[in-house]
Amino acid sequence: AATVASGSCGDKGSNVRWSLDTNGVLTISGTGRMADYAGTDTWNSIFIGTTAPWKDQRSQIRSLVVKSGVEYIGSCAFYECENLSGDIRLPEGVVAIGARAFISSGIENVYLPESLEHIYEYAFYDCPDLLSVKMPSHLTTLAECAFGFAEKLQSIVVPEGITEIRDMTFRYCKSLKRVVLPNGLVRLGTMSFDCAGMSSIDLPSSLVELGDGSFSGTLTDGWGFSQADLVTSPTVLLTGGTLDANVWMDETIEYQLWEGTITVPGVRYWPGTHLLGDNVTIIDPLDESQSG
Repeated sequence: AATVASGSCGDKGSNVRWSLDTNGVLTISGTGRMADYAGTDTWNSIFIGTTAPWKDQRSQIRSLVVKSGVEYIGSCAFYECENLSGDIRLPEGVVAIGARAFISSGIENVYLPESLEHIYEYAFYDCPDLLSVKMPSHLTTLAECAFGFAEKLQSIVVPEGITEIRDMTFRYCKSLKRVVLPNGLVRLGTMSFDCAGMSSIDLPSSLVELGDGSFSGTLTDGWGFSQADLVTSPTVLLTGGTLDANVWMDETIEYQLWEGTITVPGVRYWPGTHLLGDNVTIIDPLDESQSG
């Protein structure tokens, strides 16, 4: 296929280039880091889009090839490449995906290399056709809104290196039915799974904090955890930390556990964060067969 346009897309000191052919294949090649392409209003410092050199050809981009040697995917690089579809396979050697890199693109399946350590904020936000993401075992950063509004995303296995899932990371992933969280996870951020599609989830015993609205509109027909059937270990809730409730004034809520049910008194504002301590009691122990 003939080349339509080409040029440099490397950060300072890097030799990274791009080319777009008549078949709509955008190829990123060379060595080093891609540049960042977050456009801002210089007066107000407000994000206004991408400054990528192929921004005027975005509608022509239908597939992406990133060659070995590239170490970083630049922020806003493929912002609103709505016709970019199919599978994305990033090569070994890529260590980070910049903020908003694939936001509002049409990608369907993402295969991430074992070398990847960081997925920054909004990286795959509002990708309406995203079905699956294979996360690498060495991932340590899963930033705010990274997969928010990926409405067709069906399952996620979060790797062991993640200790925090930040605010709104999987918000409104309404087809998300299966989530595996790692041992070592300490915190779920505000609205991290808000309006996602799960009906149940296992929480690791390392977890000590659930941010406001972590599962709002998810496990129940109402708000937050109200009347939720939540399978986890009671050590999560008895070693301190916080638990978001999202309940109305004075409402009392219960949570089923492997070894019993805890009752948490209602709060006098909405949404509410319960401090876990002496006011948490274990009642009505369950048989193991009832734990799911």
